Amino acid sequence: MKVTKLILHLAALILSVAAVVCLLIAHYEKITDCLASLLAKAQAKKEVLCRRCPCGEFSDEELDEYEEWGL
Repeated sequence: MKVTKLILHLAALILSVAAVVCLLIAHYEKITDCLASLLAKAQAKKEVLCRRCPCGEFSDEELDEYEEWGL
């Protein structure tokens, strides 16, 4: 009885894993599109946060002058 129960549990586990794999394969394109969209949004947000001066108030020459002063 214990052997039969173990075999049935293993079969259920194998079928569950196979179902998950089939689900991932069936929706692979949607999953990759969603991940690409999320990565693009994260990259855009990173570019916005990493700008030196968003208003364009200072030019590169002005920033070089401050470096010469040793500030």
